Amino acid sequence: MVEPLVGMRLYFQKEREQGMMKKNYPINNETVLFQGRTFEREGISCLSWTDSGFTFYFEGTEVWAEIWTNQPHNDISRPYIGVLLDGDIKPEEMQVFPVDREGWNFYPLAKALPEGKHTIRLVKLSEAQHSIVMVKTLEVYGNLVNPSPPDSAHIIEFIGDSITAGFGNNCKSEDGSFCTKEQDGWRSYAALTAQRMNARFSVIAHSGWCVYKSPYGDRMPDIYEFTYGKGEYWDFSSNPTNLVVVNLGTNDGAWINMEPENRREESIRLFIDAYVDFIEKIRIKNPNAIILCVIGMLCTITTPYVKQAVETARRQGISNVFFGQLPQAISYGAGHPSAESHVLAADALEKMIRTITGW
Repeated sequence: MVEPLVGMRLYFQKEREQGMMKKNYPINNETVLFQGRTFEREGISCLSWTDSGFTFYFEGTEVWAEIWTNQPHNDISRPYIGVLLDGDIKPEEMQVFPVDREGWNFYPLAKALPEGKHTIRLVKLSEAQHSIVMVKTLEVYGNLVNPSPPDSAHIIEFIGDSITAGFGNNCKSEDGSFCTKEQDGWRSYAALTAQRMNARFSVIAHSGWCVYKSPYGDRMPDIYEFTYGKGEYWDFSSNPTNLVVVNLGTNDGAWINMEPENRREESIRLFIDAYVDFIEKIRIKNPNAIILCVIGMLCTITTPYVKQAVETARRQGISNVFFGQLPQAISYGAGHPSAESHVLAADALEKMIRTITGW
């Protein structure tokens, strides 16, 4: 029996020896390195969560990807893809394009490159609630090269709502209507923090979602253990993380504010209890991870309750759980923190993480 890594090397050696000018490769675990909670449907790789995607290496001058989406025509839902070349990580270095055609189509990822070895990272920028992107084939003018193992020892998982998903962070109008063109997960505080710390990361974020109850969406604890929706379970043991950052409570705060005064105290208690339960679930799924529970940017009402939940979890024996406050947004797009506000939040979060972890 050929060992998997040996088999992969033989696979790519054969392709190089063939010396084909243009070659189609299936997108799978043998040809690319996936990032985030990706999944398969009928054997085809799927991206849904913000900042999920993959990295691959090739020797050549041009590469295209065969892509499909369920929402090519709707401005509110159409997915946007970002492409980073040869180790670039800054948002301004990213090429962005919409997946805006019906059915399966090839989209250019890089063209007219100098001959030699190149790296491409493909990222889904828009959030999970709006679309699914399926990626089937890489068309390479040259040859794929063995995927290299990740060079970062740090792995962060971010759990959140619309703020973490980057809702409206590219919108120029403070109260403008939302469209996915103006949502950029790579400019969210989560991605910016991971970029600065050279950390691998994943984002589990959905607009309107909450810990206990929201006027706008569902409960994050109910789907956390699944890869996507309530389908297959996520394999936590094969995807360990060093740090889990939770930024939830903003939408719970909206619900608490809407409750009658005589039910407010009970609503707060239910939120705190649900948050403690969620911390326990995160600890069970990630036994060796540090858990950092933050709140801020838009919400202030639930700040003391998130802090109380962290303190309660500690008293119950859950270790390595911390609380942090993110700065209030200084400007807004579509009623959410602007890109510059996300930069300030990343400044604060990076400092917290380095203080807690020593990274």
